[in-house]
Formats: sequence, structure tokens, C-alpha cells
Amino acid sequence: MLVTTIVVGLNQANTAAKLSLIFQKLREQNLDLSPVVLHEPRFTRPPTVNQQSFLRLTGNYPTRPLQVNFDLSFQPVEGHWRLFAISIGTTTETGAAAPAPAPPSAPARPSAPGVRPASPAQPPK
Repeated sequence: MLVTTIVVGLNQANTAAKLSLIFQKLREQNLDLSPVVLHEPRFTRPPTVNQQSFLRLTGNYPTRPLQVNFDLSFQPVEGHWRLFAISIGTTTETGAAAPAPAPPSAPARPSAPGVRPASPAQPPK
């Protein structure tokens, strides 16, 4: 399912087996990301659409004891935002990086709990 919801080029480059390897360290941490559904994302920079029409969302979810940080890029494809890149990690309450953070730039499913595109940004038609 994950592989079918990302941009076609990334889909071809990232098989289910490769995605499993990319997210292996995150799985090994047994990190429960489900608390993000109870929190609104806090954007650390305003959502922006760049000159190539990519939407970028950067921020965090104020979960405890680890805060979940994210940096997402979406590409408009046929009137829909498709995930192009993702970086997810955690920090402790003091702001220090948690041990063994998730690998950067791993594609993931845009409809994951708590991941919401910014309201005013619409994909170009």
C-alpha cells in the first residue's frame, strides 16, 4: 500500500522490500507513532509551494516523552498531492535527538495518521 501512494518515480525506485529496509531502524525502536493523531502539527516554518510546484511541510507533533519531527515534500500529480520525500525523527523533551532516529528521505504514505496538507495550498491544475 505504501509504495502505491507515492510519486511514480519513487514508487519504481522503492520496492516494498527496500522500504522495509529503509524503515528498519524505526521499527527496531518499537516507536509508537500513534499519539500524533491526538495532536495538531506545529509548523516550524510556513507551508510553502516552491517554483517547481512542490509543497513542503516542516514541523513537529508535541508528543511526550519524544517529540515527532517531520519534513515532508509533496509533488502535484493529476490534481492530487503525492508524497515525494519524507524525513521523520524524534527529539526528547529537552530537545536532544533521541537515539537511533529514523533515516532521512525515506518515502512514506501521505495519508498516515496526522499528516495533513496545508489548507490553502492546492495542487496546480
